[in-house]
Amino acid sequence: MKFYKVMVSSLFLAICLHASASEGRKAFREAKQLCAKEVGVSKPENGAKLSKEDKEKIKACLTAKGIARPERKYKGLRDENFKTAMKKCQESTGVKKPGNGQKRSDEDKAKVDACLVSKGILLKK
Repeated sequence: MKFYKVMVSSLFLAICLHASASEGRKAFREAKQLCAKEVGVSKPENGAKLSKEDKEKIKACLTAKGIARPERKYKGLRDENFKTAMKKCQESTGVKKPGNGQKRSDEDKAKVDACLVSKGILLKK
């Protein structure tokens, strides 16, 4: 059991360092899963959501480790102004929303990003 704790702690530290360097959502997700194990929270069955108390435990663990959730590319992604601007940019540039599992080409991304910036949407670098 002691070996397991040392191994988990070492792995957790490595992931924390990786996450604190802002390496993205995947590193954050891994750190979050390890925090859940550390505080004794297991994934709910049948697609249920975590309780508010369990979420707070995980959040406290992440905060204690100095890990912050990575920012989204578009600030205000859920903002109504962003959604309106995105629709207008897609219409004006002729770029359609990609289908399931598809991604925009780099050229299309550049067109939409330039349009969003012109409409006052702040893009994260």
